[in-house]
Amino acid sequence: MKRFALILLLLIPVYVFPQNAGIENNIVKSELVLFFPTFASLNTTLKSLMKRFYGKNYAQMEKQYSLNSEASLGVDILDAKSLEGIGVDTAGPLAYVHVSNNYGYIVVTVKSEAKFKAYTKNILQDTVPSAIIGKYAILSENPDITPNLKAALLTADEGFKISAAKLNFKWDKPFVWIDSKYLSAMSGGTMIPANVSIPYGFTAAVIDFAPDKIKLDLYSALMSDKQSGFMKQIRIVNGKGKFDILDYGWGSPVVVGNVYMNFAELYRYYIAIDQLNVLGLKGIAADLMKKYNISIEKELIANTDGRFKLVILKYDDLKKQYLIYGSIGIKDTKLSVSFMENLKAMILKSGQKLYLFDIFTYPFYHYQTENFSIYYGQVENDFFFSTDKDLLITIVKNVFDNKNGYYKNLPAFFTQASQQTKVGYFFTIDVQSLFSSVNSSGMKFTSDFLTGIKDIYVFGNPDMDENPHGWNTTVEINFYK
Repeated sequence: MKRFALILLLLIPVYVFPQNAGIENNIVKSELVLFFPTFASLNTTLKSLMKRFYGKNYAQMEKQYSLNSEASLGVDILDAKSLEGIGVDTAGPLAYVHVSNNYGYIVVTVKSEAKFKAYTKNILQDTVPSAIIGKYAILSENPDITPNLKAALLTADEGFKISAAKLNFKWDKPFVWIDSKYLSAMSGGTMIPANVSIPYGFTAAVIDFAPDKIKLDLYSALMSDKQSGFMKQIRIVNGKGKFDILDYGWGSPVVVGNVYMNFAELYRYYIAIDQLNVLGLKGIAADLMKKYNISIEKELIANTDGRFKLVILKYDDLKKQYLIYGSIGIKDTKLSVSFMENLKAMILKSGQKLYLFDIFTYPFYHYQTENFSIYYGQVENDFFFSTDKDLLITIVKNVFDNKNGYYKNLPAFFTQASQQTKVGYFFTIDVQSLFSSVNSSGMKFTSDFLTGIKDIYVFGNPDMDENPHGWNTTVEINFYK
């Protein structure tokens, strides 16, 4: 294992930082920052995750990690006494700072300068450049790169200030900062044409580790006037339906999702920011227009009232497909009926097959190709869709028979969001149902960590402030106790 490969890159000279400063004053504006309030909290977190991931093999793997650490670093990073033995203050903060592709560094709190210097000289044999700045040690692997001495601190960055306020971050919890430049580099940023202007963006996350869950609070944003305008429009929505199909469900679905936002503006938003068409939305719309002379933007997306419901029930072994159903809220029912009739005419005109059937006198359609099959139709102000006819009939029948009450089986955040028509996106994932479905589809998961996860909640909303910039998202990974 390459020495310090997990935590550092390059040296920052002593004179870059003020003496006796807090760790936040030793972190320059960077593409990536990983921060822990104490070395002890990092170790506790690592061990907790290792126990869940390795299960009965934890003790063996912990020993192996310790041996590898001692062999490559000369210290067991999983053992507090070993760290304290080289002068590290395990009660102090630490950070990894990736400034750019050219350089980066780590900051570690030092309790004994003499012990730490002895460690770098005698154990590391001065092969890893280091410097003591106040109570912090700066470490790296390449001393040849000299950063800009006028580089601003991360705390002075406008995006950091906004995200820190949103997340109530006070350097007291694990924290991750990701600049859009880092994501661009990781995804092969050289593919971006010179004439494409990508606005400055970022994602920040505060992480809470508990015995029964991992919780991430994230704030992602783009700093531009257009972004602010889109955020204001996306949250303006007033869709109301006569029923909520999610309350008429059953069983233990893999995924249940509820979205309530202005879809017309949301579509415009993603088209605007996805200038490279990574999501493929432009291609889908263009293909429909070319193939069927249908404008999905004008005839469907612009006619949605903001309500979107999705259920992935399970993987069907016999049909070799996921059983999915959902609904889209419609503003003008006559326009959506016209859309379906126009689509029907164009599909038949193209020589493809489209099947028609009724459910309680409501017309429904089945469109199928070699690789794709969907059933769809409209009841009142809800456009239903499903990958399976029997599934679609069952959910529509449940609505007509008023077999509701499924919301009591869903987590509180999800139920409240629906009952209070909260603007945002809300998803719950039953991990064991997911693994059962994935295993059925041919993939196998055996990790104790994965099988120890009960469910995952993902929920959030567009920024609701007067001057919005982005999205608030919470991810909760819940473990069995």
